[in-house]
Amino acid sequence: MVSQLTKLDLTFSLMLIFFQYFSSLNSIMKKNFFDQFAHWAVYFIGSAGAFIGASLLIIIWAAIGAIVSFTRLLALQSKPKGIRVNAGPVATPLTEKTFGEEKEDENKPPLERNVSTEEITLSFLFLVTDAAAQITGQVLHPNGGLIVNG
Repeated sequence: MVSQLTKLDLTFSLMLIFFQYFSSLNSIMKKNFFDQFAHWAVYFIGSAGAFIGASLLIIIWAAIGAIVSFTRLLALQSKPKGIRVNAGPVATPLTEKTFGEEKEDENKPPLERNVSTEEITLSFLFLVTDAAAQITGQVLHPNGGLIVNG
């Protein structure tokens, strides 16, 4: 419940999740590292929890929502420099525990189970290749058909 959370809880979660993305990219951009190359692509990892919501871990989902907004705003800001910025969710032990998911049966067809890390890797790699030159500010959802908005 929000009423049980403290400002310290919020600050810690934002520092742990969002600020690491911001700080790393901010350091790189201040050094004009991207100016040395013709094309760049940045990819942020998030979670479906920012899109579908969950009653637990509200601060964590809010911090991941900040990553989504940061992705879109940074994409607009970086477009003139030829830098593409995208994001996508990845299932982790935390999301599995939060959503009460059981161990997946890898023998099930792809659309009847959660996607594995190995299965989404090529989707993410696609976004950093020249084949995705016109894709920026987007959140890719390779999730086996889970409908998400945003």
